[in-house]
Amino acid sequence: VWCYVYSGLSQAEEAKLFTDFQEHRRALRIWEKFKAYTTAQRKDALDVTWAVHQAGFRLDRSASPGTITAVGALMAIYRLGGTDLVRDTLATIRRLWTLDASKSLSGQVMHGIAIFLHSFQNQPQFRMERLEKVLPVTAPAKLLRLAQDIASRRQSATVGPASVGEALRDMYNRGIAPDMR
Repeated sequence: VWCYVYSGLSQAEEAKLFTDFQEHRRALRIWEKFKAYTTAQRKDALDVTWAVHQAGFRLDRSASPGTITAVGALMAIYRLGGTDLVRDTLATIRRLWTLDASKSLSGQVMHGIAIFLHSFQNQPQFRMERLEKVLPVTAPAKLLRLAQDIASRRQSATVGPASVGEALRDMYNRGIAPDMR
């Protein structure tokens, strides 16, 4: 049995070694990775944690109102648009949906909203007021059903974040003249 002995490492250095070794040994669960990244003080994990807390949410493995379990989706959102996009996505969800709404903090929904915001919020035609009218009347479960319809038309077996983002775009654009989109 091979072993490595290290001494005098900080907790952050130990956590980094742990994730480096584990990634090559067996697949780590996303929560194990995220906790190790946080302990190792990786900037992306720390930024995501900060943005989640700034938005008034908690991170935990167990789902409850106001708690996010989908850390993989948060990390994907961070890779797409950094801390600002994580913050904007969570702020949009907090402002426009009740926190106990089923699925509002699911990975597909959060990531789909992030894709929509990343694609459109800096466009001159984008109006947050329009999104604020459209999103509250659409329960997260309905948004997922619309995304399922899109995925089915594409003959996809799963509803991914891109389908959710596209469903949100379609809802946002409904009733807007094509030249104003």
